[in-house]
Amino acid sequence: MLQLAQISDHKRINELAFQIHGMHVGWRPDIFQMPEELFSRELLEELINKRQMYVANVDGAIIGYVMIAIRDVLETGFVRRKVLNLEQICVDENCRGQGFGKQIMED
Repeated sequence: MLQLAQISDHKRINELAFQIHGMHVGWRPDIFQMPEELFSRELLEELINKRQMYVANVDGAIIGYVMIAIRDVLETGFVRRKVLNLEQICVDENCRGQGFGKQIMED
């Protein structure tokens, strides 16, 4: 289901991101505002190069995405290890409630 995003996914990723961001703007317009674009081509290219942006593909259609970050834990008192942070997850509003979010997390 998950595959590394491609720069050609730029438009679709932004469409999905606007679905989520629109909810935030509606809930808290005092904090959030609606920009023209949430993921620039440059940012998406950087995320792809760092292997941090993946799309959920079902039957040839992108129905979601997940953005991750992997960091090294180097703090004193902790065992050195790598930690994966889930930065963003999005499932198309028309596909929610069908288990796709769970599949994304399992992938």
